[in-house]
Amino acid sequence: MTHTALRSFIRYALSESTALDEGGNVIVGGKSADKIEIAKVHRDRFDKDLRALFRNLDKRYTEFTSKLGDTQHLYRPDAIETILTGIGFGGSSGAFFDLESHDELFASKKKMLGDIDVYIPRETYVNLFSMLQELEGKRILDLPDNRSIDYVGQIDAAAVGNQINSLFVYSFLDEDSKQPAQLNMQIDFVKTRFTEEGIPHSSIVHSHGSSPDDMMLGIKGFAKNYLIAAITSKLTRVPGKKATPSSTKDKIKISKSGDSDEIALYTFSVDYGFRHARELLGRVEDVDVYIDIKASDETTLQTSQGFKMLFGVEPAPDELRQFHSFSGTLQLMKKYMSDKIVGGKPLYESVFELLFYT
Repeated sequence: MTHTALRSFIRYALSESTALDEGGNVIVGGKSADKIEIAKVHRDRFDKDLRALFRNLDKRYTEFTSKLGDTQHLYRPDAIETILTGIGFGGSSGAFFDLESHDELFASKKKMLGDIDVYIPRETYVNLFSMLQELEGKRILDLPDNRSIDYVGQIDAAAVGNQINSLFVYSFLDEDSKQPAQLNMQIDFVKTRFTEEGIPHSSIVHSHGSSPDDMMLGIKGFAKNYLIAAITSKLTRVPGKKATPSSTKDKIKISKSGDSDEIALYTFSVDYGFRHARELLGRVEDVDVYIDIKASDETTLQTSQGFKMLFGVEPAPDELRQFHSFSGTLQLMKKYMSDKIVGGKPLYESVFELLFYT
């Protein structure tokens, strides 16, 4: 049964076709976002042009905030080049900008990109939104050989939510037809937590990322998240009941939702990565009762901390890379958990039961 569940999960995680194609979905000013055909735009050239775009926007942001009387940087000056190595981008965009070539991946499996997800520090969100509004309908960047990038606009009228869904037009020469061509390019500026080093928090990079190793196997990024969430749930459970949100240490009420006699103290999710989610509130009739902890920076763990919590060892650099993929996480389970028993059965069996039957 376990092997069948594993095979079913992998089949479910695989794309319907041999290529992992995705598309943007914004419509701005009557223009719809296009899929980015990598062969058509030429990956090396397009990569360099997009890097030039983000450096330009970074410079414009500094100029924009200077006019407001509070000069700021979109990215720390000593960190922007690290951002552009791929760590500052979500999903498959991270692999696209990675300094490793991944040529085989983008030639055979990932022939198209949808929207480009780029992380921005939370505190820059409102000013960046206003700056982009001022740039609507304007040329952003002139590039060599008559290439250029213009800004169309964004879909929201106010700086609300967690990301700015925007549309740019990339003009270039189609080398096949030898004719001028245009690409309506969706770029989503995703508000997120950055570290003191000026780069996105590892929990975001981990939970939002898509591993090149998985993409080569045709496995979607969500597969890794589901697997790690199930492992985390199984390994951090303790006997107990859940308290109602209004409970206090002096007045504890047991929640009627669910009838489980176990509580997972930690969770893994796309929004937060690893998070300390519940803590002991007290005891009722000799039963430990736990209450949900509000999500915050303080409750979010670095990916390396989550790794150690699950596998019991400090991760080596190559193991952290493995941990970013579904296939790699399976290898880590085999390495560190093959003999682990949870609830009277092998851990891997409990994990896949949780994935499929709850």
